[in-house]
Amino acid sequence: MKKVLFLFIISLFTFQTLSFAQFDKGKFLVIGSLDLTNEKLRYDNNQIAGSNSTIIYPIFVRETSFEINPTLGYFVSDLWAIGLSGGIGFGKGLIKYSPSSVVEESVGKTNTASLGVFMRKYWVWTDKFSLFAELSAKHNWGSTRQKINNSSSQEANILPHTYTAQTGLGVNYQIFPKLGVELNIPILSFSSVLNGYNYGMDPKSKSWNFAFADNIRLGFNLLF
Repeated sequence: MKKVLFLFIISLFTFQTLSFAQFDKGKFLVIGSLDLTNEKLRYDNNQIAGSNSTIIYPIFVRETSFEINPTLGYFVSDLWAIGLSGGIGFGKGLIKYSPSSVVEESVGKTNTASLGVFMRKYWVWTDKFSLFAELSAKHNWGSTRQKINNSSSQEANILPHTYTAQTGLGVNYQIFPKLGVELNIPILSFSSVLNGYNYGMDPKSKSWNFAFADNIRLGFNLLF
């Protein structure tokens, strides 16, 4: 165990002392990533009989979403960067229930946007590979319009606000001196959600959760 710890400390020292011209003070960092989701779920057992009633569950769920996430950072010192992150996304969902259900179909459209801050620390391994640790905070907001049974009289407008704090680790590979690809792995995150409704529901609801290694992201970066 002591030998493993000693080798880990030596490796961090090696990362720190190698050339880090790409991550030195005064340089800018631009990161871009794209998230695409297309998911379909089908259920065989859509009815569970109770003693006096039948509980109806969805028999088909389809979700499609698109999100782009630009980030701009500045190296305030060698290997340390801070910056702003943003995002914009669109999504559509369809839920179908059994024909005997009161609600046969629900269609939702979602628009989202986000703005946040981040801080990174890099450890350079070679002129191609480096590791980084990241701490970030973000505010997400958007709107979801949900139509039930294709009726304009049965619409719900949900206005979610999500506040997220997150820590993560990543690996960076420089394809060219100014162009690289990175893998960002969230380690631990905390989020708080505030929802607003206008369709016969509680006008505000709050929830929070912890997540581990959730939403792993692959992106490109520019250094200049």
